[in-house]
Amino acid sequence: LVVLERSSSNAEKLGSMRSDYDLDRYLEMDKQRPRNQAFISFIVMNPKFSKNHHTRILLKEALRLYDKSTIFLLATKKHAEVPRIVLDLMVPVRPRHRFTSSKKEPSFGLFFLNRKQLNDRKVVVNSRIVVHGYSAASIGFLDRILFTTSHSFKNVTFVTPEGLRLPISDFKELSQELEQTTLAEQQRQQQQPSKKDNTDTIEEEGR
Repeated sequence: LVVLERSSSNAEKLGSMRSDYDLDRYLEMDKQRPRNQAFISFIVMNPKFSKNHHTRILLKEALRLYDKSTIFLLATKKHAEVPRIVLDLMVPVRPRHRFTSSKKEPSFGLFFLNRKQLNDRKVVVNSRIVVHGYSAASIGFLDRILFTTSHSFKNVTFVTPEGLRLPISDFKELSQELEQTTLAEQQRQQQQPSKKDNTDTIEEEGR
């Protein structure tokens, strides 16, 4: 059972998503008509058909019956039960970087799927990949492999004692934050000896 909602796919909604997410990297949005796009609002699959080729047929038929060229999924907490095989077929869209903006960050992840993506098969990579440490390099690497459209990495482990504090798309801001923290720590260490010397000088004058 697949339920698609077209009422949300208006020009205003699509324009808002386009400003928050890098949709132009994957789709020619200027040539996309809102009436040919829809959002997945509900999807349930019989476990018997939860295989790659069965899911492809199901989603192709959904596009045909609804007369849609592209479908979107807004991944929020309520979509936690979306079948994993469906997410594997869909393409995650990278959020746009915001350097200075008072606009609230979107509280959802965005996935899309069209006929081209259903016909193209991703290269499945089952090799174990372990990324250790929370740094600009590690976050940038994860950002690179998780948002690729040609490969599907099935065994990625991220190990960090500090925890994941920021969205994965904010690794540039994280790098700047780490540089500022390092600089502040260096300045603090440089100031400590001077304070000690001043204390020794005052004690000698008192004597």
